[in-house]
Amino acid sequence: MKALYRYPQMEFPYEILLQDNKARSCQEPEFKLIDTGVLDDGKYWNIYVEYAKSRQNPKQLWCRYTIHNANQDESATLKLLPQFWFRKCINDKQDNENASQKPQSPHIMQINEDTAQVIYDLGNFSVSFDINNQRPTLLFTDNKDDPGGESGGFGCKDAFHRYLIWNDRAVVKSNKCGTKCGALFELRLSPGGSIEVYWVLSPEFSQMNLDLQAAKKIFDERLEEANDFYDKLFPISWANEQRNIARQAYAGLLWSKQFYSYDVKTWTKKKALRERKKSSVASVISGQRSALKSEEAGCIQQSTHVDSVVSSVNPAHIPLEEEMLVDKDEKNKEAGCSQQSTHVDSVVSSVNPAHTSLEEKILVEKDERNKDWKHIQNHDIILMPDKWEFPWYAIWDLAFHMIPLCRVDPDLAKQQLLLMLSDTYMHPSGQFPGCEFNFADPNPPLIPWACLDVYRKTGSSDTNFLKSCFHRLNFNFSWWINKKEDGSSGLFTGGFMGLDNISVLDRSATLPGYTLLQADASGWMAHFSLCMLEMCVILAQHDNVYDDLALFFINHFIRIAEAVNMCIEDGGLWHEVDHFYYDVLKSETSKRPICIRSLVGLIPVLAFSRIKGTDLVNVPSLRDKLQALKETYPSYVLFSDEGDVILTQVPADRQKHIVSCLKNADEFFSPFGIRSLSKFYYHNRYEFQLDKKRTLSLCYAPGESNTNMFGGNSNWRGPVWLCMNYLLMENLQARGQDFTILGSNMGDDTLSELAENIARNIISIFLPDENGRRPLHGSVSLYDLPDWKDLVLFYEYFHADTGRGCGASHQTGWTSLVIEFLFKCANKV
Repeated sequence: MKALYRYPQMEFPYEILLQDNKARSCQEPEFKLIDTGVLDDGKYWNIYVEYAKSRQNPKQLWCRYTIHNANQDESATLKLLPQFWFRKCINDKQDNENASQKPQSPHIMQINEDTAQVIYDLGNFSVSFDINNQRPTLLFTDNKDDPGGESGGFGCKDAFHRYLIWNDRAVVKSNKCGTKCGALFELRLSPGGSIEVYWVLSPEFSQMNLDLQAAKKIFDERLEEANDFYDKLFPISWANEQRNIARQAYAGLLWSKQFYSYDVKTWTKKKALRERKKSSVASVISGQRSALKSEEAGCIQQSTHVDSVVSSVNPAHIPLEEEMLVDKDEKNKEAGCSQQSTHVDSVVSSVNPAHTSLEEKILVEKDERNKDWKHIQNHDIILMPDKWEFPWYAIWDLAFHMIPLCRVDPDLAKQQLLLMLSDTYMHPSGQFPGCEFNFADPNPPLIPWACLDVYRKTGSSDTNFLKSCFHRLNFNFSWWINKKEDGSSGLFTGGFMGLDNISVLDRSATLPGYTLLQADASGWMAHFSLCMLEMCVILAQHDNVYDDLALFFINHFIRIAEAVNMCIEDGGLWHEVDHFYYDVLKSETSKRPICIRSLVGLIPVLAFSRIKGTDLVNVPSLRDKLQALKETYPSYVLFSDEGDVILTQVPADRQKHIVSCLKNADEFFSPFGIRSLSKFYYHNRYEFQLDKKRTLSLCYAPGESNTNMFGGNSNWRGPVWLCMNYLLMENLQARGQDFTILGSNMGDDTLSELAENIARNIISIFLPDENGRRPLHGSVSLYDLPDWKDLVLFYEYFHADTGRGCGASHQTGWTSLVIEFLFKCANKV
């Protein structure tokens, strides 16, 4: 494992970034670190972090930091502080400073100048440091909060920050023992100079002198093995540029693993306590003001002081467990509550929390986030969307992560999927959790597709894995049918469905008197039905109990396909004039289509499957059923000359219109992939009159969002998203060989060629163009320099007209799907 951390030598421009972005309008791009100038003229550090294990001792973990002063004109000083800690302290009481007292387990304690001993129930370890015989200063504290600053930071988890930044030497523990340890190196490097720092974590305790030559050999051997592994994985036809992109994408994907801990029941108890304390404080202050009117000014002054403290706290510094205590709607104003308690604790302590009124208890219950998800006990390593900016899992993101992951770590891919299907994640009702901000927000049901894809890409032999997935997925399918279908219409609701601001409406909000029938939710359910059907066919080769289940899913697919394809005036989602699928806002008296050509209307195309005739030999009841359906529903069930069965939600005549729209450069087709919203809306703003007082509008925005819907941090009104482009490419490729069967006169290879063109356009975002610049970097000239030109960032989404990266910049995550596009173009899918 290897990563590059590039850090400026000048003061980090926190305030400049904050104020400049605050002053910018929605029409302007984000002002980023690279725009501030602090990385110009080589005034930065290149810090390479590498991890490796010894083949002789696989329980021994080595780390090497290679620090390079990129400034060719000036020497510079860097303070390096590798840190180790236990996730949770067992004893919350103040630790005794007496070194002779036996410390609580687990703990870390200094043994000599460069070694610390790690005592733990699961085994004892030692960690040793070396930098050409230069000894570090070992620092110790405890990994615990300092609520209200009562201890002045002594022995708390931010002690090292106070030690370094505020020069407060009293905050660390002089007994050289705690649950958090840091090794402080002060490094002075000459212009262009480099230095290596090593540490090793070893099982059991050993006062070892690090053999740096042996350590270097370990890193050299692991690097050679990694190179050999990827050389065998990647097609021979790939040039160095393709290999460079794929290696960095895989590095980002594998570095995205993170330990995630969230116990909703515990969180809810803590939040209820905090709400009661806040309510009690408010009651006491109110009573004091009433009783001491003559001192009202003083009370107001105290309140103002509290507010000023709240506003000065950086929400990014709130620990995850505290962050999760903050309601979504009150996140910003509550961010400083732990600091606020410093000034009002004397009031809180005099109030009995048990005396909270009934009204206050009801309020706490009403405001509980994820209150219906108290079964959630997440304490696992999970691949995050972006460990920097999105350090929490999102269920449909994770489905995409598994596609490139299963090529390099199939066991981990299976483990991640089974984890999401387990009872500590999936709701007893069968619903998957969305993400921590609101687990109840449905995400597109793509876990079944990922399970099927991982099964096939890992050899199609692990039927136990597929069987385990199938039975749990069956619960989720039933949840969708029971909770999100509009009556028994075959049409579905779902909310934002991961597409944030793609509509003029906030699709997560409830409109009294209306139901939003969604083309994407209905398309996803047809797709879900076909994934489950394909699993049944596979499993039925070994167990005929899946025959009847296959009939269940084919019936649901036909029912949904028929409903979606009805004209809007007849209760469906197809617009006969526009030749597109639309969401429909339904009331008791009307059905009003939201006529926006976006990914929402393309998702029904994804419901496509080809079942080999040879696989139906062992499923005679399904074969007979499909033969009968071919006569009744010829638009959705077709047979090829080879006897294969083709199932499609989009009939042939409508498919031609959709493909025509996809290929149109003035609609969806951009030089960098398929747009999320048609470019038609660049000059033609769409307006929807919700009622007499409200008219909603939307226009094409190819880069960052031009609205504040869903916080304004993502945008589905034009940009290119690799996740949806991958699904479309895969679907078009699958349809390509059967296009003439479906009744088109556009040629046998048309869809296959379109799939290949999409793949090439996506890849062009990452490859240097004719001027040597990667479109994803935009106009940043630093990337023309030798130290920058080979670096690739994997953004959340991309400007549809320029290819410039937007949003989170380490979204590997689903942007690691570029690997799959590279394989596609190498004809090795």
